[in-house]
Amino acid sequence: MTDPQHESPVDAELKRKLRESFDSQIPNFGSYNVVYATGIAGSGGSFLVGYRTQPLECVVAPIDPLSGEPLGVARTINLTNINEVGVDGMNQVQLATTTGHVYRFTVPASLLVRWRPADSPDDPESFILLEQAVDSVDFIAFIDSLILALSE
Repeated sequence: MTDPQHESPVDAELKRKLRESFDSQIPNFGSYNVVYATGIAGSGGSFLVGYRTQPLECVVAPIDPLSGEPLGVARTINLTNINEVGVDGMNQVQLATTTGHVYRFTVPASLLVRWRPADSPDDPESFILLEQAVDSVDFIAFIDSLILALSE
């Protein structure tokens, strides 16, 4: 979630809160890049996906799209438990684990996020434009490296 050249103050604040939500689920000391993903094809919902190349792994963390708060169990996917990985021409990603968890999502370059900050539950929800163009390209490059590692 880094694109400081195009970040508005509201976008920066949303990214900070989403990062806090991810870090609250995964004690990682900021070692993951984090993107906002939207579920597709039966994997509906919103996710924060943390990924890193050392070790090569990602974490899929479901979140409440209104508050950004954790909504379920975050799952780590790495070379020891991945069963399938793919990406199509529309940058739709599919990750399946050996334990049967399947995630289908896209990481858009920008999207409108419905948001009601958890620390202001009485405030009305609003829509915030989340810009993650650089991050979405980087994430697809990560998926490509995961595919390559599995084919070796």
